Amino acid sequence: MIYVKWVLLGALGALLFFYAIPTVLTFILTFYGRYDPEAALKKRYFIPFREEMDSAVAFLSALPFERVEIKAGDGVTLRAKYLKRGGDRLMMLVHGYNASSLANFAVSGRALWEAGFSLLMIDERAHGESGGRKTGFGLLESRDLALWIDWAEKNAAEKKRGIYGVSMGSTALAFISDSLTTDRVKALIFDCGFISPRGQMQLIAKKRHAPGAVMIPFIRILAKVFIGVDINDSVLPHLARSSVPSLFLYGDLDATVPIAEGREFFAASSAPKLLLTEPTAEHTMCFTAGKDSIRKPFFDFVNKYVN
Repeated sequence: MIYVKWVLLGALGALLFFYAIPTVLTFILTFYGRYDPEAALKKRYFIPFREEMDSAVAFLSALPFERVEIKAGDGVTLRAKYLKRGGDRLMMLVHGYNASSLANFAVSGRALWEAGFSLLMIDERAHGESGGRKTGFGLLESRDLALWIDWAEKNAAEKKRGIYGVSMGSTALAFISDSLTTDRVKALIFDCGFISPRGQMQLIAKKRHAPGAVMIPFIRILAKVFIGVDINDSVLPHLARSSVPSLFLYGDLDATVPIAEGREFFAASSAPKLLLTEPTAEHTMCFTAGKDSIRKPFFDFVNKYVN
């Protein structure tokens, strides 16, 4: 009997060491922390476009802006930079996980500015100048984005608005896409968004040879209890009910959100829509890598609907 007891204790200890502790650490590292916007400008796949990106970052950084802030539903202070162009069109920019508006929208942001758009460059919670120490992998961020849309309706001079989300920002936008109408937002741009936090975590676990099938159900429980979100939630039902014209961008070489997932993301939308893919683009780089083959149809779409 004593032998069996020690065997069971040993098995429990092994389970704790090999699964429970790594699961809790993975949860903490995924959902908690302050994310470095400067690190986002040093991605390996930025190297071929370094000169163009650096020029665009310098250009946008030199523009005058108004710093604005709102309170999230959980009390976190959210901040953004409002760059006023002087016309009647505004593009709201929603960056990705562990990134920044300058990293994700350097080239596209400059192009939008030069096309006459004002820009609202949002810092997601736990990123940049916004407060908070936890992220929601697109779920908390979708609630924050709804508040930014309310802010723009009440405070922005521009009445013709679009929203451009990249990666996690694209997923956050998709989660509220069915709540938006064209009298509030004229067009939505989804760039390399993932379908669900769970699916993204499964892909990451597979890449790292981690036991995702064991860890992720427990991460789901932890996220529900401590973050207040369900990582199993999917954007697909929301996109199926959406009606705002939507543009989708994906890169064929994207190892973070594979192009097959992008096609499923696109297919789910019931809105007037267009899919642009770039054979040479990695994650977040479709607009930059695609040059005129992406930028011309991109602006044809944007100018058609945000006018």
